[in-house]
Amino acid sequence: MAEYPVSKEKGRLIRNNNCVRDYSNFLDKMQTKTFRGMEESEEAELLLAQIRRLKPRYARDQFQLIQGVLKEYDKRAWQKALSYCITNSLYSAVEFRDAARYFQGTIEQEIERLEQEPKVVILPQVTTQKRSLSEYAVLAKGGETE
Repeated sequence: MAEYPVSKEKGRLIRNNNCVRDYSNFLDKMQTKTFRGMEESEEAELLLAQIRRLKPRYARDQFQLIQGVLKEYDKRAWQKALSYCITNSLYSAVEFRDAARYFQGTIEQEIERLEQEPKVVILPQVTTQKRSLSEYAVLAKGGETE
């Protein structure tokens, strides 16, 4: 129910237009912007549509939070978070952010582990045999060396 301020002037009607405003156009644009930021995947479309359906009053805040997550975390982290949220039916920007934070931490731990334990094994120092150029000249002519 809408409440209107009371005017101190006699007979003056003060109208509050917030109750008749249509926010859907703005939310459509915001949802599209967020969808494009998430590389227009099917999972992103599902997450945003469910957020809009389940939380219509807070959709703007939810979309803003998701846009912040896209800027703050690595692409791999938020993509894993998106898959996690869809798999577990977690249609909330806060859950998405928390999952992205978790996956960002696991990615950083994996990088640190790989830096500490490199897969490249350094071989011991090897000295090669040194030959004279005349031996190579003989081989090039089709002859054999000793």
